[in-house]
Amino acid sequence: MKTMMGVIGIILCMPTAWASTPQWEPCWYGQELTEQGCQGSIALLSAYDARQVLRANSRWRLPTPKEVDDLIATEGFTALRQHASNTNVSHILTDEFMAHGTEFLTTTVHIESGRTELQPWRKPVLVIWIKKP
Repeated sequence: MKTMMGVIGIILCMPTAWASTPQWEPCWYGQELTEQGCQGSIALLSAYDARQVLRANSRWRLPTPKEVDDLIATEGFTALRQHASNTNVSHILTDEFMAHGTEFLTTTVHIESGRTELQPWRKPVLVIWIKKP
């Protein structure tokens, strides 16, 4: 019984990193994956507009700041970073929102530094989706 409780305790305390890896959309919102890689123009969305898109497509969700931070640390992110450099926008939208007085803000992650920053709710930024399990 003690062994079973210990195993259950270990499983419950496992770090999230040991959980399944998120399935990222391979390209920025607005682009399409082809044999040559991500093609097309990146469509920047505000947090408000991203929520509208998600209402129409329940298969996807916005990433958490931690998930974006993990993504930008991977080698595979180099191509996405290169595509984004053409937009002159350096913030990636996350799933966190807040109100500050009468202003709505969204949490973004800076594409180069990995810093979490607040942006106005209606400011267009980079969007990449994660497939829901």
